[in-house]
Amino acid sequence: MMTVELAPDYLPDLIRQGDGFLKNNFFKEAVIAYNSALKIDADNPHALVGLASVDIVKGDLAHAQQNWSQRRSKLISGLGLTS
Repeated sequence: MMTVELAPDYLPDLIRQGDGFLKNNFFKEAVIAYNSALKIDADNPHALVGLASVDIVKGDLAHAQQNWSQRRSKLISGLGLTS
């Protein structure tokens, strides 16, 4: 947590935090970390996939499907691809 205290807007650390929270089933905290990353880089593919993963792991497939089209277009944009 030292990096967060020194540089709370360090994008790679926010993604790592989100991933760690997700792996330990701390979904609320994972969403906060991924959303914080998206405030820095709105098209960050790791954060977008992380948010989708939270919905899927929670079993909230309706929410995952509802939000996926928006996340998918941002993901494609973030990766520099065309749809």
